[in-house]
Amino acid sequence: MNFLNVNIQTVQEDNVRNYMLLVSLNPELQTIPMVESEVVAGGDCRRWSGVIGRARVREYTFMQMYADGEQYVFRDNTEPMKTYLSDNGYSEQEIAEEVENIEWQKAIFLDIDIG
Repeated sequence: MNFLNVNIQTVQEDNVRNYMLLVSLNPELQTIPMVESEVVAGGDCRRWSGVIGRARVREYTFMQMYADGEQYVFRDNTEPMKTYLSDNGYSEQEIAEEVENIEWQKAIFLDIDIG
């Protein structure tokens, strides 16, 4: 018996159960898949295979940072946004006001990991 495969299967089943529970408890929330970059590393096909990873409800907003286009900013991790604002001359007080005035949205974030 290969214990590694059993462990991976158990983790996968737990992840699926957790995701289904979150959906049943929060039917009004959209699911936003967050795909691991290694899952889509190749450009040779139109679909890629991954596995369901961790699912969690998070509050978020979008913010234009640097030249990367809009990025997610999460209420439980505003450090990237604070760093960006600080790098662009905002004072500590202005940064605190920006964070305080964000209209957060809520969604289920579902990690799609490499299998």
